[in-house]
Amino acid sequence: MKNIKIRRVNNSDIEDIFKWRNHEHNRKMARNANKVEWCDHINWFENSLKDSKKLFYLCLDETNLDKIGMVRFDFNDDNFNAEISINLNPKMLGMGYAKNCLRTGIQLMIEEKKNCKLIIAQIKDINIPSIKSFLGVGFIKNKIDTSDLNIYTKMI
Repeated sequence: MKNIKIRRVNNSDIEDIFKWRNHEHNRKMARNANKVEWCDHINWFENSLKDSKKLFYLCLDETNLDKIGMVRFDFNDDNFNAEISINLNPKMLGMGYAKNCLRTGIQLMIEEKKNCKLIIAQIKDINIPSIKSFLGVGFIKNKIDTSDLNIYTKMI
């Protein structure tokens, strides 16, 4: 298992997250595969940092502090449910970081949002590495969608 550090995303991460989001492979695996424009990203990023219904973490390699990726939680109004998103630095894909980023992000989220009882992930059928990572940290597939997205959940 790869050792990571995790911290809240801050303004210094805006360009990295923009590049990761618009990377061809990452867009292909995202629910919305459209390229994001810089001005739209700035607005989304700044609003996300201020939004009390979001927790937004950055994962770093513990040995060299390279940026691995981000894990984000979007909560419903009572903080009972959260939708989770993960986006890895394209340079880190396939290196065994995803499960540890998910596991560590979920642990930190639980400490910060004690009301949360259910985490939801929407994953495309073609995203086999993500499916394996989410199943590997205790998510279960519980809905087969008619589109190319499936729902995975984890009870806390």
